[in-house]
Amino acid sequence: MDIGYANARGFNDIEHWYKLEQDELIKRNHNVYEFNLRYKQPDINEIKKLSFCHYHFAHVADRFKRLGIPFCISPHAHDIWLDNGETLKRASSHPNCKFVTYQSFYHKRKFEEWGIDKPIVYLPMCVRTKLFKRINDIPNGEGIIAGGRLIPKKGLNRIMHLDNLTIFGEGPLESELKAMNPKVKFVGHLDGPELRDLMEESWLFLHPAIETEDNDKDGIPNTIKEAMLMRLQVISSPIAGIPELENVSLLNDWTNINYVIENTRRQPNYKGEKEIRNIYSPKSCVNRLLEAIEKYGEN
Repeated sequence: MDIGYANARGFNDIEHWYKLEQDELIKRNHNVYEFNLRYKQPDINEIKKLSFCHYHFAHVADRFKRLGIPFCISPHAHDIWLDNGETLKRASSHPNCKFVTYQSFYHKRKFEEWGIDKPIVYLPMCVRTKLFKRINDIPNGEGIIAGGRLIPKKGLNRIMHLDNLTIFGEGPLESELKAMNPKVKFVGHLDGPELRDLMEESWLFLHPAIETEDNDKDGIPNTIKEAMLMRLQVISSPIAGIPELENVSLLNDWTNINYVIENTRRQPNYKGEKEIRNIYSPKSCVNRLLEAIEKYGEN
């Protein structure tokens, strides 16, 4: 099969699942053509070859929907919450849209509430299961970590009073967060192996996320999945689809985080690792994609 893959800006250091899915498809002898809004538009010869397109983000699908190729849409977070699904509704109403994917049952309920009238198919974002593997069987470090993009919806200001905390990632709130507690260690952007090494030295991952005033919020962040792959205990706000993860501890009141940490057992999160490997591997996710294309993807 000749499959087009489009996102907003091409391969990057944050949205790893594009490349994971594409590599898995290529392993199965499918031809993959990658293009994006910012840098690479498909040329006429590529368009003629394509039999199906997978569009990541609703606004990407809205721009490329007129190519005349059957497609599916994989919405994420920022692209659907801010406009309450309006772009997704518009893009998915095109006759060439064959199905819309969802990351969690929370997403599915919202799509149904918005009146999406195409098949809604479960297709989670895959994660780097081969990279995130512990060297030591049991987490033996003292580290408590948090991070990702340093933006409001991550809620990191709610844990800046903690000691022994390391924050990874970059973003517009970096200076503000540093000023809140000089004792917190900021390590900046980490590539995959560097993040794995930080998790190797840690036992706990915190995700104090919030829903912002403009309705932006996380779906199920890959940083949580990667921490679980590394057998870390995870404490998270119950935002969007996160409560559907069975091996995450949920916390509403982050003023109690010190007490919660003191009462969290420092034992390997074996069940969490197994949960992520079973559901979010590239193999499992691509299986779901190809099954949906076979079922719904014909003209």
